[in-house]
Order: sequence, then C-alpha cells, then structure tokens
Amino acid sequence: MAQFDTAKGIGMARQHKGGPLRLRVRDIKETGQALEFVIAKKELSEVVKAVDEAYEPTGGLRATFQLSRVGDNVFVKGNLSAELSFVCSRCLKKTVRPLDILLKWTFLPLKGLRYMTNAAGEETELTDDDLDVSFYEGETIDLLDVAREAVDLDLAPYPTCEQRCTGVWEQADEENSNGLDESNRVDPRWSGLLELTQKQHS
Repeated sequence: MAQFDTAKGIGMARQHKGGPLRLRVRDIKETGQALEFVIAKKELSEVVKAVDEAYEPTGGLRATFQLSRVGDNVFVKGNLSAELSFVCSRCLKKTVRPLDILLKWTFLPLKGLRYMTNAAGEETELTDDDLDVSFYEGETIDLLDVAREAVDLDLAPYPTCEQRCTGVWEQADEENSNGLDESNRVDPRWSGLLELTQKQHS
C-alpha cells in the first residue's frame, strides 16, 4: 500500500497521484506539523459528481493541514479549497463558485471506541455528536478519506446559483410583465373574454 512521505511533504504542496494518502501515526509530531497537498482534478471530479452530476471542478483541490498527536490520537485542522462550475438547477444559468471548507477532524485507534484523549490530555467519552471522528486500525491514517468526506458533506444536490433563485419560469414571467408596452396591453373591450379564459385555465 502506498505511503506518503511526510518528511518531504511538510511546508510544500505536493500533487497527489491517486490511491490512499497515508501517514504513519508515530511519525506525526506531538508538537504539531504542517502538511499541504493537491488532489488532482480528475479525482476531485469523482467526489463531487457522486453528490450531483452537475458539479464540475475547474482544477484540483488544495489541502492545507495542521497535524498534532496525543498518544495514538491524531488531530487535524485545516482548509480545503477548490473551484466548482455547475448549471443552476432552477434557472439553468452556468455558475462558478469557490469551495472553501474549514476542517477539524480527529483520528482515534479502533481499540478506543468509547473514550478519547483530547488535545489538553483529558479523557472524554464519545457521543453521537462526535461526527468528525474517524477510527483507524494498524499504524496509519488516510487523509484522503477525510478530504473526500468533508467535500461530500459540504456540497448539496441540485445546486443553485443563489439561495433565492426563482427559477427559469418565474424569471421569464417577470421579464414579460416588466416588458409590456402599450402595444401589448389588452383592449378593454376584450377584458371580459380574457377574464373568462383565465378562469377556465385556473
């Protein structure tokens, strides 16, 4: 299984070429260390399209992590950034939007399912609220799994250009109503017939 060279990875961004992105837990400094890497556009595309086929990354995903360790417990803080393009599911307008995720994650050994030691060295019991926690077996953790899951949780299906987008039909109706001029107005003599027609179709 592929291993990621942590010594060379600190302080510089490296291109991830696919497969697991593993770190040996014992190599992570308890005092903390920085790690940067870039997930290729093709691999990111697989992640975002699993949420909705409309998403298309314009480039890769850049990850900037700060790692620390207390015993066998590993704490990850950082940022994931990329840019996505998509067609709005309501108005069909092509949109480009930045993806910017603040990440806070904890890796715990599988043998310690119930209790964890936090960064302050205090033992706490896990609850259902501890969603940003992963359990690992053996001597390594996989940072790629964390990045993929964080992106998956951040995105929503049926993306829209903006939260208040009214959709293509509502926008067309508004444009038509705003664009009426005297030539498009109904002759008052036909108003009764118009009202009857509207009632039949309502």
